Amino acid sequence: MNHLFTAEELLARGEEEKARNLVLRYRLWPGQRASEYLRWGALCEDLALPKQAMECYRKALEVSRDYPQAIWALAKLCYELGDLDAAKRLTRRFLQKEPDNSSARELLARIYQELGEVGSYAVITQEKDEKPHGPRYFPPSLGKKDLEPFDIFLEGRRAHGELILSQNTGSPMFLYREAALNLDKLKEHLEGKRYFAVYPIDEDKRTRVAFISIQIPERERARHARLKSWLYLKSQIVKDIALSAYKRVNQENLPAALEAVSPYYFRLWFFFAEPIHFLWAKRFLKALTNKLPYPEEGIIYRDWNLTRPVGLGWREQAVFLPLGLNPVNRTRAMFMDEYGEPQPEQLTFFKKLRHLTFSEIKTFCRGGELRFEVRTARLFDELLSRLCESCALIKALVQKAQAGRLLSREEKLALFLTIGLLDQDGRLLHEVLYPCPDYRFAKIERQRRGLPKNPVSCYKLRAWFPALAASLPCHCVFENAQERYPSPLLHVSPILVPPEEETLTLEYRTPKELARRYCFYLNEKERLERKIARAERELTEYLRARPGKKIKLSENAFLTYEDGKLKVEQN
Repeated sequence: MNHLFTAEELLARGEEEKARNLVLRYRLWPGQRASEYLRWGALCEDLALPKQAMECYRKALEVSRDYPQAIWALAKLCYELGDLDAAKRLTRRFLQKEPDNSSARELLARIYQELGEVGSYAVITQEKDEKPHGPRYFPPSLGKKDLEPFDIFLEGRRAHGELILSQNTGSPMFLYREAALNLDKLKEHLEGKRYFAVYPIDEDKRTRVAFISIQIPERERARHARLKSWLYLKSQIVKDIALSAYKRVNQENLPAALEAVSPYYFRLWFFFAEPIHFLWAKRFLKALTNKLPYPEEGIIYRDWNLTRPVGLGWREQAVFLPLGLNPVNRTRAMFMDEYGEPQPEQLTFFKKLRHLTFSEIKTFCRGGELRFEVRTARLFDELLSRLCESCALIKALVQKAQAGRLLSREEKLALFLTIGLLDQDGRLLHEVLYPCPDYRFAKIERQRRGLPKNPVSCYKLRAWFPALAASLPCHCVFENAQERYPSPLLHVSPILVPPEEETLTLEYRTPKELARRYCFYLNEKERLERKIARAERELTEYLRARPGKKIKLSENAFLTYEDGKLKVEQN
């Protein structure tokens, strides 16, 4: 007896109850053809049995994996039930078999529209981009210096990938290329013309970038695509958790960048001053994740995104570059501030972002505290405070930098050769120069590492800034200098200033430099002799009018006037 034929006849005569009993009993009997399971599925739909219909269509696909009618029927049913992710995959699969099916293309367009995938929607409907209305947008003019901070993404493996859209179905396709990403492609990525990914782990298994992702699972979002209130609530929860994590990272004194890739997906970026083994980066992110606020409401942290386990090993993953324009939804990724607003100057923010040193990573992983604070307004540590209090000229340069003014080459060099020598990691120098409009972390770090070991002398500062030196009390007297040449660093760390005689040799200087220094000292000698003569006249008149008076110079030294001359007496 053909139960399928009987059930169809019963349903045609209006005897739904008898037809339903046959369907529920015989629909999944083994040994049937794919076309028969398809007919059972159609009966289930007519009898308002969507779950049983889905079972029949899947059974048909088990018998014939690429049966187009079963794929199309299952796609339509998933769409009606609100499972847009499954409906999208099945409709794309059906269009591979029948690319000219207009009904399938219309359904896929509706799915893209409901999911907010405007890029894919434009491809499937072959819509042309409309001319934008309202205020005009002026794209950035990107030069080599603007692209320089992104070099850290190019230091991984010499390979990259690109996300493009299929012209037939609008589905995203990842194209792998065994070649390094060049600056021209990087520029196209930032301009939103193309969307590239890189492999940050180099051949020595080291990386200079890492990130923590904060997101809703994509399939979870697709299943609730029609619940707009649910989506809005989840997007706000994801954003709040991401901002809480960002603030927690700032409290740990870790430099980071929070990037909003979409309303449901955030990346918390970390950049390293030097390539580190990826296991150290993984350990660092895991230690940090344990300190972040616990995610709720189905939100997940993914603390490692550069590799994923495959079998007994792991496989590296492509990482899409920041600030890109996703072709699927045409959403531009943006760096966010701690209040959840886009950074006003995206490229400037990225250029100024400090990179973590390996010593800081090890300290953090071992439970220590980091004390690096960026953008701290006028709260310098003791050495810098003492230097500014002791040297009015350096203080004036620091105040100019902190006011966000552009510094000249000589002004920058003066700060490099004083503040830049106070600490090994350059923390104070970065702190001082950060507000300057042309501050670039990588550039400052590269210049700092090439600094000469000798600090700038007071002579050189007066030669560079004669007007400023004349308007300030720039007449320091250094006691216990031990024949070291005069320099502002004598106020705070004399050991950093070498004895002057050591630097006046051809071992330290070229003949031309030594000759210029010789002429400079001759001029300084005349100037100092005039100052000595003037001071001598004033002190002579003062002490001559006060016979027997002594001026205390230190605990064991006094200045007196005897036999018509000034004398220094030692006890």
